[in-house]
Amino acid sequence: MDILYLNKSVMISKSFVLLMLVYTPNVGFQEVYIGKIPNCLVASDVIEKKVKRDNIHNQSGYICITHKAWVSQNRYLKKPNPKQERLIKDIQEKLPEIKAKPLELRKKNEIN
Repeated sequence: MDILYLNKSVMISKSFVLLMLVYTPNVGFQEVYIGKIPNCLVASDVIEKKVKRDNIHNQSGYICITHKAWVSQNRYLKKPNPKQERLIKDIQEKLPEIKAKPLELRKKNEIN
C-alpha cells in the first residue's frame, strides 16, 4: 500500500521520488532521476551531495513528488500498462492509413 491514512483526512505518502532539473542549451530543462527518498525534507541535502559528487554545474533545481505521481507520468517505465495498450490500439485503428505522396518528375531546367 502506498499511502498511510491519519485521522481519515490527511494522506501521507510512504515514498517520494527526487528528480533534479538540469538545463542544457540544446534541450532546455530536463529531469534527471536521482532516486527514492523517505520524505522531501531531505531532498536539498541529497541534491547538494549529488551536485558536489558529480560536479554538476548546470543544475537549476529539483522536484520531489510522490512515487504514485511519478509512476503515473510513465516516462521511465519500459512497457505501458494494459489500459494504455488498449488505448494505443484503439487510436491506431481510428487513424487513417499513411500513404506516401507520389513523386513528380521535373524537367531539367524547371525550378519548383
